[in-house]
Amino acid sequence: MNQAFQNKDLLIELHYFPSVEYLACILQADKVLLEVKENFVKQTYRNRCRLLTSQGARDLTIPIVAGNKKQPMEKIQVDDSQNWRMIHWRSIKTAYGKAPFYEHYIDYLEVVFFSEESSLLQFNYQLLKLILKLMGISKKLEFTTDYVKVSDSEKIIDMRGRLNPKKSYTENDILEPLAYPQLFGNEFVANLSVLDLLFCEGPNAKYVIQQSVK
Repeated sequence: MNQAFQNKDLLIELHYFPSVEYLACILQADKVLLEVKENFVKQTYRNRCRLLTSQGARDLTIPIVAGNKKQPMEKIQVDDSQNWRMIHWRSIKTAYGKAPFYEHYIDYLEVVFFSEESSLLQFNYQLLKLILKLMGISKKLEFTTDYVKVSDSEKIIDMRGRLNPKKSYTENDILEPLAYPQLFGNEFVANLSVLDLLFCEGPNAKYVIQQSVK
């Protein structure tokens, strides 16, 4: 276990099909506080995830309603007029349809993915709960009731905004990725969406994350 997480609760925002680093944080925390009172921040993992395709790593981004306006995360609505669910689903199938454990998990994911949940926060939350269940990770999840201001707490480790597609996971000193067989490329691509790990490693996914913690 990373010493920074020892005997602490994790404070973090919800992500769309979160990264391996995100799951590594959850795995080490005593309890998970999900920040829901923050304002939505564009170009983050709140509405995007990163998959590995035949053309390399690719981001999938959920369009949101009135994305240029400052809004609390709990009020953000996905823009289903753009048919993004079907576009993303086809991309997932194209990327991982031949993965060893694709057929094992895809039906469970499809039920939640096409639930027609319009709240981005609730959509991400339902996906996170399912991912944790599929991986055999049991953690207490709580929503924040107010915006939490944390500077230096002995009980809380604040990871809000620290896992960002614009910076490398190496900057956080949390993950030392254990390589696993991927479908494309000759070099291992670290810290993709947990979908990559789950479809490629199946029941071994939790072990891979445990072995990837610094």
